[in-house]
Amino acid sequence: MLNQKILFVPGLNLNPNQMESFASKVTSNYDIMILPGINPQNKKQKIQSFEEWVEALVLKIQSESFDSFVGFSLGGLLLATLIKRGHINPDQNKVTLLAPALRIFPHSWLPEKIFNLIKIPGMISLQKSQFIVHRVTPRGLYMGLYEGIRKIEDDLSFLNHQNIQCFLHERDELVWSKQISNELSDLNEQNIKLQTLKHKALLGPHLHHLCFHPDNLTNNDFEAFLGQMTQFLDT
Repeated sequence: MLNQKILFVPGLNLNPNQMESFASKVTSNYDIMILPGINPQNKKQKIQSFEEWVEALVLKIQSESFDSFVGFSLGGLLLATLIKRGHINPDQNKVTLLAPALRIFPHSWLPEKIFNLIKIPGMISLQKSQFIVHRVTPRGLYMGLYEGIRKIEDDLSFLNHQNIQCFLHERDELVWSKQISNELSDLNEQNIKLQTLKHKALLGPHLHHLCFHPDNLTNNDFEAFLGQMTQFLDT
């Protein structure tokens, strides 16, 4: 277990308590970012833009000191955005991206199309009940995610740094892992630290997106993954 202070940034529907059960196995000194609109204690809070998440995260890292950052899914997209915009300097802080939502499958844009056509307030979440914050994910959260993915644009070269690590699962049902892997491979840079996981999801065949979580891995798979991650953060 690491001693350094790490900020963990959860995904769109991941309950912060579930992120905490993972974080506590990585380090005893951590904080969990509670993003606007994804607070289980304040489910009525709404967001209108991806920038509200960015601003909240920037304020957090400016007001406190962290040695490293770990972001899952939307959290990975947010950390990548802050790296690209210069709010996080990988020369000073290590960053691990877990299934970052940098690219998603073409069919994964369907909710955005539905929301643009029909002004419905939200959509039912298909995640396992023990992980979600909202059983019906509000429209603003989805639209904020899609806005952030568009803003990251086509160039992933900012990930070419020895202090940035990226974990993907080859069968992720949400993040387009193959597309991200191909783009990073095309950069042909030696500093890119990309790990592709292949384990079986214990929570069901459509939960490879939760590729990091101890509840979704065998003990051996989790220990192997955790070893790779902590070795990177500790060197």
